Amino acid sequence: MIFVTVGTIHFDDLVRGVDKAVGAGRIHDDVILQIGCGGAYLPHFCRYIHNAPTLEAFERSADLVIGHGGTGTTIEVLQLGKPLISVSNPGLSDNHQHEFLEALEAIGLVTYCRNIDDLPTLIAAPPRAMQLPAAGSPLAHEIAARIAGLNHRRHVQHPALTRMASLLLRGAELEVSAVLRPVSPPALPTELLIEPAGHA
Repeated sequence: MIFVTVGTIHFDDLVRGVDKAVGAGRIHDDVILQIGCGGAYLPHFCRYIHNAPTLEAFERSADLVIGHGGTGTTIEVLQLGKPLISVSNPGLSDNHQHEFLEALEAIGLVTYCRNIDDLPTLIAAPPRAMQLPAAGSPLAHEIAARIAGLNHRRHVQHPALTRMASLLLRGAELEVSAVLRPVSPPALPTELLIEPAGHA
């Protein structure tokens, strides 16, 4: 199963792009979309949810996660060791996701999809699962140093990168980390799933 998450706000371009690719037969996997609130597009070919108290069950059950480039989602999925394709939402005012994803791509932690039309190709050859290294490990220090170098070259401290570097160096406890400890995936909350509009 592929789980697509857009975070708390809408990202109609991503939802529409994935849904139409499924409808056109360009994506063959079972797809569940988390579409957020306020979007105008409702899926015609994929089951979906608007939001949930936690996305843990969906992320754990997925073979691949397609995310919106948010810091929390990205860190959660990397902590789970799931393959992750990230798409930034250009509709955000400061486009911070683009910089965040470019930086993570540069250090090999995510596959950054810059064009939604490329998603079916990326899904057909999914990225390998990446996982954040243990806090304080030599690899964690190396990645944190690369993040610091990226922040320095941009002459600005990117909050998401700084947060990730802190996690790598000190094992900073995130609000999601306690939730992500169980090994077996919890049952999907199927009562939250909405059948697509085109479903007969």
